[in-house]
Amino acid sequence: MRNSYGQTTIEPSGSAKTKIRRVTFRKRQRRFIFMCILGIAILFTAIFLIVNNHSSNQSENTPAPNDSQTAQAEPTEGQTKEPNEPSPKEDASALTEIPTEEISATANISESGAKIVYLTFDDGPGPHTARLLDILKKYNVKATFFVTGAGDDALITREYNEGHSVGLHTFTHDYAYVYSSMDNFFADLYRVQQRVQNATGFTSTLIRFPGGSSNVVSTYYDGGTRIMSLLSEAVTARGFTYFDWNVSSGDAGAPLPPETIYENVVNNLKPEYSVVLQHDIKDYSVDAVERIIDYGLKNGYTFRRLEPDSYTAHHGINN
Repeated sequence: MRNSYGQTTIEPSGSAKTKIRRVTFRKRQRRFIFMCILGIAILFTAIFLIVNNHSSNQSENTPAPNDSQTAQAEPTEGQTKEPNEPSPKEDASALTEIPTEEISATANISESGAKIVYLTFDDGPGPHTARLLDILKKYNVKATFFVTGAGDDALITREYNEGHSVGLHTFTHDYAYVYSSMDNFFADLYRVQQRVQNATGFTSTLIRFPGGSSNVVSTYYDGGTRIMSLLSEAVTARGFTYFDWNVSSGDAGAPLPPETIYENVVNNLKPEYSVVLQHDIKDYSVDAVERIIDYGLKNGYTFRRLEPDSYTAHHGINN
């Protein structure tokens, strides 16, 4: 048979035609399967891109934490530092002065923005205690007195009767004696506790260590026993609550003008709880109290006495 070009062609037989049709069908089948697979791949790719884009938009729309949220996660300066250790040549009376920014204060209560002030007075009663009580009574302000074996019992009775807290500061306040052994410390502590009980009929369990819990003067007398670490646990085990401070008036060393005492206190008051360290045996410190109270009342602070469950303002133990 000739085609249109005059060439001779051979007509395939019936079986050959069937074979050609099968080959053609298989090619089309494979092409169809390939197109299906390609389509499915394109579909899944599209779905993935849509989902990924949606997730990115959600991340971009999530608000960043504000400054207050970030601040809550950061430790305060007082939580990361310990008081500096004085040299052995320092006057022991000045060892109660711990820089405010280096105090690691702890509390068993928390109330944001409470503006509570605890005025505390150590080492009395003394010749200026009665005048101090008159000032506190004038403003109806309650305070806390950590007393020793000094002064008149009648002043301790008056402190208690006028609604103040009477705490214990050891009887002798003699570093060499009270920090030479656990037995000596507790003998001295129970002695002043008995004095307060005799004067008031009340058994006080509030204490302040001479020099504070962070003192290092104890290292000169304890024979390397790290007595403050032992005492801080032992007093608690015996039912006492010890208090340090987080605002120092600076009155423990050399005499200062009352104006300086006033500024040391009011410039360092805390937004929540301020435990102020003063000494009622220092006339220049008592001279500053009325101005401190006046400032506090005019600026929204509340004055309270310490109780067993009050803010403790604990320092870091250094011995």
